[in-house]
Amino acid sequence: MKNKLTKRFLIVAILFCSIVANAQQTLNQVIILNEGRYDYSLQQIDKPVTVGTYNPTTNTYFVFDTIENARFASDVVVDDANIFVSADNVLLKYDLNTLQLVSTQSVNGIRKLALWNDKILVTRGEYLTTYDSYFQVYNKSDLSFDYQLDTLNGPHYASDGIVIKDNIAYIAINNGFVWGGAVGIVGQVDLLNQNYLPEISLGADGINPENILIDNNKIYTVNNRDYSFASISSIDISNLNVVTTNLNNAGGCQGSAFINSKIAYQTYSENFIGQFDVNAQSISDSLFINRSIYAMEADLLNQRLYASETDFSSYGLVLIYSTNGSLLNAFVAGVTPGKFAFDYRNASGINKATSDFQFLVFPNPARNELTVACTDSDENSSFTLTSIDGKILFRNTISGKNFVQHIDISKYESGTYLLTLQSRNKTLVQKVVKY
Repeated sequence: MKNKLTKRFLIVAILFCSIVANAQQTLNQVIILNEGRYDYSLQQIDKPVTVGTYNPTTNTYFVFDTIENARFASDVVVDDANIFVSADNVLLKYDLNTLQLVSTQSVNGIRKLALWNDKILVTRGEYLTTYDSYFQVYNKSDLSFDYQLDTLNGPHYASDGIVIKDNIAYIAINNGFVWGGAVGIVGQVDLLNQNYLPEISLGADGINPENILIDNNKIYTVNNRDYSFASISSIDISNLNVVTTNLNNAGGCQGSAFINSKIAYQTYSENFIGQFDVNAQSISDSLFINRSIYAMEADLLNQRLYASETDFSSYGLVLIYSTNGSLLNAFVAGVTPGKFAFDYRNASGINKATSDFQFLVFPNPARNELTVACTDSDENSSFTLTSIDGKILFRNTISGKNFVQHIDISKYESGTYLLTLQSRNKTLVQKVVKY
């Protein structure tokens, strides 16, 4: 029996190395910003803010930093060398390859980020706090302050997302921290001349823009209005004409992303993803995922939707969907995964940031038996087979760095399951189909 297992393990290792050697990846890693949980009544951090990386080739996820003393986190963006994170009142910079923290800068009320040339654009806003500026600019190199536009010469209210087109920054201005005082404005900053251009009003139905997106010569905002209904506004950059369409779904939007000429979104208390066709300016169809999600972002190169599910206190799950709503993969992240950033590379420029900890499951789909193989695992690693709704069906602890385990699944119903291997702060997840 021992020789049989050893032979099977060698076959698995050879197959795995062959797959990796021949793969031509364009998405190197996905950076996930987990917002954690802050108890405002007790004024204490229950779950810390963390930053993790997911390798789509090996299905490996691990946390590379815990941001101490941060009550929440707001955004993460990447360029070809660095990761930039906004968390509570601090701007952080990490090396994209080593994932090491490079520098930090205190920025009170920091919200969303955008990158332009050698600059970091920052919006600001804070509950029960007013600032003399809601738009600031910092230098990428050392995070030093560059300049700001004050409330007389820039956005007058708390601001959110930023997109850039032809050296103009478009800012979603919502005054979102003043209950009942939300506004619907898109601000324009001429980045070359560092001056504020005329604001664009989104009208009465475009109040409280929660997200801002861009595609060619159109800008789109997803608006939460008063949270009883939501809307989507489109702005033609050439003439600044605004068209706003109210969504049929009750409630504000809790996640949205632009993909395949559609804005995917989900409103509160719904269990499906609606799709707004930007060409027809109407709701086209829905993806019936049967889940309530928190955040959403699009991997445009691979036409994938990354969405997060959380109870805001104990867990965070990232789900990867195709554009037709099929669940392709899922993995456990930190509490409240709120933002995603995609690190795209040329095949020759891919530099693995993860360890050699590897995990393979076969056959898949399977009818009666699964074989689980891992290499270079840590001591006391464990793996768990769960149903898609989180029910634990099988659990085992791994002894030894190289391991093969056979699991009898003949008694389980046909469907999709998740096999999760946990090692220290690394998590690998494989979707398994039982037929």
